[in-house]
Amino acid sequence: MWKCRQSVKCFSGSQIPVALVVHHRMDYLLTWNYKHIANARMLPKLHQALKDLGCWIPIICTLEEMLDDDAY
Repeated sequence: MWKCRQSVKCFSGSQIPVALVVHHRMDYLLTWNYKHIANARMLPKLHQALKDLGCWIPIICTLEEMLDDDAY
């Protein structure tokens, strides 16, 4: 867990919400930040980085994904 707390310092401004959710072990992060967080290119990289650090991996999604009954 110590590595995860230290990694908070490495996040850029748009990824501070991710760092806070990981640090506090929240289950979900709802975001409208498609450019830096909720996009198909960033999410796999973010998940791998968190996994490599042994950090908590939250579900990161948009409000539309959370509310869409047909998505799952």
